[in-house]
Amino acid sequence: MSGVAIKEHARAELMDACYREGTAAFPRVGWSYPEFMAACDERWPAGSERELAERWGDGSGRAEEYLVAACLAGRPGAAATLDREYLVKLAPRLRQLCRSADVADEALQALREKLLLPPCPRLAKYENRGQLAAWLTIVAVRTALDVTRRVQHGALHLTELDEQLVTHALSPESQFLTRQLDAALRQALLGALARLPPELRFALKMQLVAGWSIDQIGRALSTHRATAARWLVSARQRLEADVRESLVRDLGFEPGEVDGALGILRSRLDLRISQFFRSSAAIAEGDA
Repeated sequence: MSGVAIKEHARAELMDACYREGTAAFPRVGWSYPEFMAACDERWPAGSERELAERWGDGSGRAEEYLVAACLAGRPGAAATLDREYLVKLAPRLRQLCRSADVADEALQALREKLLLPPCPRLAKYENRGQLAAWLTIVAVRTALDVTRRVQHGALHLTELDEQLVTHALSPESQFLTRQLDAALRQALLGALARLPPELRFALKMQLVAGWSIDQIGRALSTHRATAARWLVSARQRLEADVRESLVRDLGFEPGEVDGALGILRSRLDLRISQFFRSSAAIAEGDA
């Protein structure tokens, strides 16, 4: 057997071992052997045998490399497995750093996005030099500090932001609304956003803030594009229903006032939500 053939054989054995140990450790990831091999060939072309041997030197490293590769390839169940096995276990540490459950939740969601979302998912920089959990902890701590600073900075400008939202989101026809009704509308919408299920809120945020397509949202959430489309429709419907209920039940407004407010809100809904999403402080306040 020639030297080239020996190297290729060794490379194939490493990939086989990675697949076996990865599927054993993370059985909920949907990835066939041919698909896995194709992804490996793309990421580690011929000539990378030494790098693979260094990265996949033990079983734990190979299994975790399999999960990382599956997440980057958008395989069904991969992101959910990473979240369940690693990210949610970081929540207590994030709460200690953020000193607020609301801000910690924001930091955890920011961590998910940083690790998985294109164009530059941070998970692609994982080099398997140590345990995946340790590497994720470092990224999580940095993310929590960034989110905390952003929230504190946003709080200083929240009054200014409110004035801009009134001007740009409700514009001339909103003049018939009283100042009390507008403040109540803002409060109700923030609360409704905070109460959306995480997958609906994420889908809406990525569409309005990042400009993602339904296909991109579906891949990020490991679901079919039709499901992602239903989530977007459901998110808007639930927001309107929640706002209506809050205005009538909690804030004591008359049905006529609520209908007028919702008519204006509906015509400016995406603009207002996108601005709320860009203010971590606003969303944190809505969660409280």
